[in-house]
Amino acid sequence: MAGDEELVVVAGDIEYTALPQRKRRRGAAAANANAAAATAEGEAAAGAAAESGGEAAPAQAIAEQREEYKFEYLDHTADVQLHSWGATLEEAFEGNVLAMFNYMTPLDDDVLRNDVHTARTFSVSAHDMHSLLFAFLDETLFVFASEQYVPTNIKVTKLDRDKWVVEATASGVKYVDGKHLQGTEVKAITYSAMKVEEKDERADVWVIVDI
Repeated sequence: MAGDEELVVVAGDIEYTALPQRKRRRGAAAANANAAAATAEGEAAAGAAAESGGEAAPAQAIAEQREEYKFEYLDHTADVQLHSWGATLEEAFEGNVLAMFNYMTPLDDDVLRNDVHTARTFSVSAHDMHSLLFAFLDETLFVFASEQYVPTNIKVTKLDRDKWVVEATASGVKYVDGKHLQGTEVKAITYSAMKVEEKDERADVWVIVDI
């Protein structure tokens, strides 16, 4: 990753950003720069609340969530590449799901964050790491297409590298057109340039989605 790239950092109370709808996209760099500024504002607000003896009110789905999620969007011809990372592969998988849904509807929108949340579990199996990542993203996208379910937080509870199984729990809302902000629709997951990289203290995932 180039040293001058702007990154989307999702931390603390979890701040997100989405690229604009396709007809007015400004590119990944501009969107990521805005996200960094939004994250700084959120962290400053949380710090001010702590100093005053109060606590920043988190979204319903992430009230107890304090883990970091990090992702960025990379332009790729007619599609978009999701790049997520974390201390573990589980975190990188989680971040990729959130990046995908944030692209379709901004997850930091107050209406979405404060809407009624419901819990849901996901379980998928495959035959190798790439097909497992594909199946995980594809299952969450299928549930969105069939039930309009948008995870605002997701936690991988099991990643079995022997049987190639992923299990996860999510908290999310039912997307309602006209009520929640609309981003750019993700039509399908692809294997194109898919990459999973693990190091001692970091895991990265790259996935191109069809928009």
